[in-house]
Amino acid sequence: MLKDIARVIALLMGKNTDESLEIINKAYNSWLKLDAAFIDALSDDELIDVLINEKKLHVNHLEFLAELLAKEGELLFNEKDYEKSQNKLKKSLILFDFVDQEQQLFSLDRQATVQKIKQQLTAISKNLL
Repeated sequence: MLKDIARVIALLMGKNTDESLEIINKAYNSWLKLDAAFIDALSDDELIDVLINEKKLHVNHLEFLAELLAKEGELLFNEKDYEKSQNKLKKSLILFDFVDQEQQLFSLDRQATVQKIKQQLTAISKNLL
């Protein structure tokens, strides 16, 4: 999965926001067999349960999805589309927290991503007030 994440991130390099969002949407479909609209429609409370029990994703898939959501949330944040960004970032954070608990392995990269997500969510909350 880490190679897949790296491959998608590499594809995003130098792309504009629309192209990057399209690449992320293709990654949802290609690697995870999920539709972005389906993910968006899930509530925070049902996210983990639906992805594991209905979609049969395992922890590595969830980490990949968390990375995609974080990147998508960052792109939307940079475009000042704060409501959509907030939705993506919150779901990413939920998934990263779950992955941390399940894997019980400390990852500096994951912690840095989580910290960045929290900073973006704080900035969004200030912009939406």
